[in-house]
Amino acid sequence: MKDIRSIENEIRKEASSVLGSVILFIAYYFMLIMLGMGLFVGAFWVTWRLFLFMTEAESVDIRLLALGIIACLAMWWFCIQIGWYLIKPLFKTGNILNNSLREVVRDECPELFKMIEDVANNTGNKMPKHVYLSADLNASVCYNSTSIWSIFLPSKKNLILGTGLLQGLNQNEIKSILGHEFGHFSQNTMKVGQLTYKLLLIIHDMMNIAKEQHQRAIESRLENEEGSIAGWFHIAYIPMNFITKQTIKFYNYIERKNRRLSRCMEFEADVVACKVVGAKSFISSLCKLEVLSDRFQIFENVVVKLLRDERYLSNYAKGFDLVDRLIGEDEGIIISFDKTLESLVNEKAKFSSKVTIIDGWNTHPSTTERIGNASQFITEKNDYKSDSSRELVNTSILSEVGAKRQNYICDNLDPSIYWKGLKEMDMDEFEEWVGKQFDNHHIPALLKPFVDRRIAHFDMPNDEMLSKPIDTPFTEENRKLVLQYEVAVEDLDTLYGLSADKVKQFLYNGSETTDINQALMEHKKYLGAFEPELSELDKNIFIYLCQKSENSDDIKRLYWMLLYSSSAIDGMEEMPSVINSIKEQAQIYYENGVPFQLNENVRTTLAQKFWNFLHKLDYDSINANCGNWTYDDHETVSQQLNTWIDFASNNDYMNIRSDELITMIETVYGLLAHIYQTGKDEWISRLINIEGKRAKVKASL
Repeated sequence: MKDIRSIENEIRKEASSVLGSVILFIAYYFMLIMLGMGLFVGAFWVTWRLFLFMTEAESVDIRLLALGIIACLAMWWFCIQIGWYLIKPLFKTGNILNNSLREVVRDECPELFKMIEDVANNTGNKMPKHVYLSADLNASVCYNSTSIWSIFLPSKKNLILGTGLLQGLNQNEIKSILGHEFGHFSQNTMKVGQLTYKLLLIIHDMMNIAKEQHQRAIESRLENEEGSIAGWFHIAYIPMNFITKQTIKFYNYIERKNRRLSRCMEFEADVVACKVVGAKSFISSLCKLEVLSDRFQIFENVVVKLLRDERYLSNYAKGFDLVDRLIGEDEGIIISFDKTLESLVNEKAKFSSKVTIIDGWNTHPSTTERIGNASQFITEKNDYKSDSSRELVNTSILSEVGAKRQNYICDNLDPSIYWKGLKEMDMDEFEEWVGKQFDNHHIPALLKPFVDRRIAHFDMPNDEMLSKPIDTPFTEENRKLVLQYEVAVEDLDTLYGLSADKVKQFLYNGSETTDINQALMEHKKYLGAFEPELSELDKNIFIYLCQKSENSDDIKRLYWMLLYSSSAIDGMEEMPSVINSIKEQAQIYYENGVPFQLNENVRTTLAQKFWNFLHKLDYDSINANCGNWTYDDHETVSQQLNTWIDFASNNDYMNIRSDELITMIETVYGLLAHIYQTGKDEWISRLINIEGKRAKVKASL
């Protein structure tokens, strides 16, 4: 936990370092611009000299003249491609706004503008140029201009407020969120952030132009034979690719320096929010958003399903309200404007993480860290206004925003959906529809931790064990065990992420360290301690489901699908990741116009491992349980198995072509993953049918 003075000192220190890197990048990019302009000057000079040569020469060879003109045209085309690629970002005026936003003015939302004006004044900022509403659960302040010239010229800001924030948050909490966003722009160090943001846009522009050139070149090479004239139309994409890669490397260097600064600035913006409104309201907003963000994602998934059914929701805000209430009743956690939260209420928050990043790839502090930082500013300051935030925006505007959001989703689905062809669904019908969706698909909160994980392997119980009555294993004690294990798995993922990063300063189990290997070793040992308990738990769940199901053979079939497929996938070891690496490498070669050929040692080693793996597969069991499935669009699983058996029985397997080997490995992995996911989906459905009603009754009590 840091006080404001230590945060400010740290920001000044880090900002100086980042600013130096930014200045270096500006100098580097300026040289690229000069190179682009120099190419045009050089092309003009060569063309002029050629013209003078032609006009002054007494006689000119027609062939030589034709070659000169062709060479001159090729030179100009090369210079245009490279020069425009380097100079174009100077004239880029991007727009980060989209058609899902609805601009509002003071007359439409006077109370909202009064709040924004109050926050702007308290943080020493001007009012935003435009205020937009979106249907998201978020708020942001963005620059009005994304042009490179805005690095040097003043750029006004726009405010985007997500109407999802009006669900459960009071006006004081909304104000604290706005205080955080404006807090970024009230700090002098934000100018460094503005520079890096603009530079990132420049790099994105360069990458997009390079990708367009690559795609055109690739399409040209696919559509035309090697050596065709079409290849000359993309003669610059290889040097463009090289320049882009060097630019990205340069920016990554800046970004590594910027990470620590970004974390400090997040903390400082939080402090501004605490001073504007009060720490209690800000902490409460963080805690509510932690809960509401998951529920909003579920609601958006529900909306997508509704849109695919060619219906749209008449009232988006009320739809979120309904889904939030259904989930809240199930979880026993109701988020409302008249109730503040002092700490995180999700179940995982009860189990602390063993990993805390000090300086790494995660530039944004965790919610737990932010709450800890804000807690030191708690005072007895009275709330500004704890009324419902719903009155900040009138109903008609909320309806417009919701319609725009659904229209935007339709446009971005694959395939897209024609918005005007959809039929409206009123709230009464939606309540009935979404209730059925929850009954059939929603996993009760009491069961969710047991479902959102990989089932542990266990020794199959004998008939005597299956016949002995067993109490439900879905107890609070077992839920805590599973939740604690989930937090430990998330910590392992974080450690793996840090191991791949060059900056690895972190806390493990309360102690500061940079030894990632030691931390990984200790954490794997910690995870291993869970295995006996989890195996026993999953065996008891299996026995319980067998006893409660009308047909225990169905449960045994599902567990075979889950346990066998996961074991088989583990047996493939690193083969899938090797295939992905090969394909990525081949793509790089292909994009640069270089033929790719798999290393012979890699091919033979991969073929040997795959051949050994196929010999271990239980073909009879796979065929008995999944043989009649249609897989890969045109073949059944049985037909696929015959192909694999033929390969495994062929002593000439070492001579298989690289592309055939890669395709077969991907097919095997895909089928095993398909078996697992199919089994998991059916297992969840059976679990809800068997145990879901009891869980819902228990939750209601």
